[in-house]
Formats: sequence, C-alpha cells, structure tokens
Amino acid sequence: MKVPILTMCVCTLLSAVCDGAQIYRCDDPSGQPRFQQIPCEAGGEAVQLSPPAARWDPLRPGERQLLKERARPADRRKAVKPRDSKAVERRCWNKRKRLEAVSAKLRRGYKPAQGERLRRQRDNLDEFVRRYCD
Repeated sequence: MKVPILTMCVCTLLSAVCDGAQIYRCDDPSGQPRFQQIPCEAGGEAVQLSPPAARWDPLRPGERQLLKERARPADRRKAVKPRDSKAVERRCWNKRKRLEAVSAKLRRGYKPAQGERLRRQRDNLDEFVRRYCD
C-alpha cells in the first residue's frame, strides 16, 4: 500500500521539477551568447523554449521546392507505341500470360523472401495491362 502512494508522490514531484526548468541567455565578455540553467550575474534574460516538432523533415524548404519542380508526374511517362496492332496484341498477350503465372504462384504459395517481389511484379503487370491493353 505504501509503495504505490510513494511512487505516485515521487512522479508528481519530478514532473513539477521538470516543468519549472528554465533556460537563461547570457552574453559573455566577448559578446558570444551562452545558455545556462542558473540566472546570470549581469542580468541575462529568460528564454522560453517551444516543444520540439512532432515530425522530422530531412529536407530544407528550398530543397523540397526543388524536388517538386524536378519531379515528373506519372502521366508524362512515355507510352508504349508499337509499330502495328499485331505487336500490341502479342505484347498484351505476353503480359497477361506473365500476370497469370505470377498470380498463380501467389495463390499456390511461395517462400517468405519471394513474397514482396512477386506482389510488386503482379502490381506492375496489372497496371501495364490496365493502362495499355484494355
């Protein structure tokens, strides 16, 4: 009975101590800023810290903008344009045949290391058939 009450009191006290922490900005004699936890002798100012951002972004805003400008939308990809309709039919037949083989392999079973590759292959073939053969 005493242990849970004692634990709760300690946690409450620790949270109160952490909430009251303050950072002070002081200038040293050379003019460089120095940050410390105790007030300055020469009358430094208290600094309020904002909580850290919830997400981390590896790109700076300028880099992000550059990537957006250079990115090519998927619709601008070159379409497959074979020379004649027989070539189109043959290519589509081959893609459908491969799609069936991959789907059959997924239904039959596969080793764990093959799963991601087979699903990616199935998705790519399915997209090709939908886009160019229908």
